[in-house]
Amino acid sequence: VPGDAWLYWDADLGRFITVAEKYPEGLTAPRKTVVYYREDLYDSVLWHDGSNYSVLDVLLPTILDWDRGYESSELFDESAAVNLKPARDNARGWKILSVDPLVIESYSTSWYIDAEQNLSDPFAVYYNYGNAPWHTLALGILAEKAGELAFSTNKATAMGIEWLGYNTGPSLPILDKWLDWAIENNYLPWADFLMEYTTEEEIATRYANAKAWYQEKEHF
Repeated sequence: VPGDAWLYWDADLGRFITVAEKYPEGLTAPRKTVVYYREDLYDSVLWHDGSNYSVLDVLLPTILDWDRGYESSELFDESAAVNLKPARDNARGWKILSVDPLVIESYSTSWYIDAEQNLSDPFAVYYNYGNAPWHTLALGILAEKAGELAFSTNKATAMGIEWLGYNTGPSLPILDKWLDWAIENNYLPWADFLMEYTTEEEIATRYANAKAWYQEKEHF
């Protein structure tokens, strides 16, 4: 595995740990996958609210998955922490070979006899219970940090708050409130790391699209 490949997210450092940092003696893996996304990905692939697909739709959900497992995180969730150590121990690294066109190389300890199973996309946009663009996940992040909603039913039950939902129910006005805040502040989670992969214009456009969608459809 290349030493400069990202191994896992570290919430304390606010960045990905590389393979060389964790395993200076080197690391091997039985499976290597290279995913070539369609060349017109950023122009032709649209989210439900009209937003263009972005590399942040790969990066932010990946970070969110890891971050919630760390006790030092504002999003710490005991149900996410259960799998943190085995996930870190079994991680074998991945790297973005090219942002545009998007090409992602990843390594794994699992492999399959059927070739097509080895070529599955390890960074699909399906997050937990549905497709999730980064900008609506960001609203959930704000709501959870404020102690108003939670991504998991475990944390929601433990805290006596609403389990976050984007389609219907009492989550919606809370998310809309944080959408207004995100618009006003052009909010980007983990901005110190992620700002390299986006622009202020993209951030503003994403939230404007979400607002227009919510005003028309009354859900996210």
